[in-house]
Amino acid sequence: MHIVLMAHGHFAHTPLEEATLAQAERIIAADGGAQHVLSTGRIPHLVVGDMDSISTETMETLRAQSVPMHIHPRHKDETDLELALRAADSATEITILGALGGRRDHEWANMLLLAQAPCPARILHQACSIFLVDNRRPQLTLQTMPEDTVSLIPLTDVHGVTLTGLAYPLTQATLPLGTPRGVSNVALETCATISLTNGRMLVMHLSRAYSR
Repeated sequence: MHIVLMAHGHFAHTPLEEATLAQAERIIAADGGAQHVLSTGRIPHLVVGDMDSISTETMETLRAQSVPMHIHPRHKDETDLELALRAADSATEITILGALGGRRDHEWANMLLLAQAPCPARILHQACSIFLVDNRRPQLTLQTMPEDTVSLIPLTDVHGVTLTGLAYPLTQATLPLGTPRGVSNVALETCATISLTNGRMLVMHLSRAYSR
């Protein structure tokens, strides 16, 4: 099941974001992310959070539509998006929208939440998809177009990095934490693969088809 999580960050209503919502089998909103979902004319299947970012009007709409809500205390250990991710335990694929574009600490926390995903997951922000490649899921295949940008951001020392379908290939390479060596690679074909043998890194794919 493809589940889309909607956070309360920036949501630009791009064609790719709208298409992703339209293809979702289930939509879970994290707190104020419910307002983004409603703005597309859709109704979330579930809203999770402390509800401190939802307007009275939005809350009335959700109640009128009998939308289930898991309401948590404002003072809690988890972020609203983390709670939404836990509620997506039946997913086989997860896309997170609205995760970026706000406070930098929130952005990084949201990106690192990919490590908790129970299945393959990505953050989609406008034309950029962000994935986590690590020992649990050591290989990623991207559907690309020539001249798409693909960047690798090591979160640890990363070993055994192999890249295919990109202008700057690597074979069993090591990318130390802090190196910018993996930034701004370029897709050559309609498919690119990224794999590792040990470590953890973010992969960012900027699609030219949707960035115009």
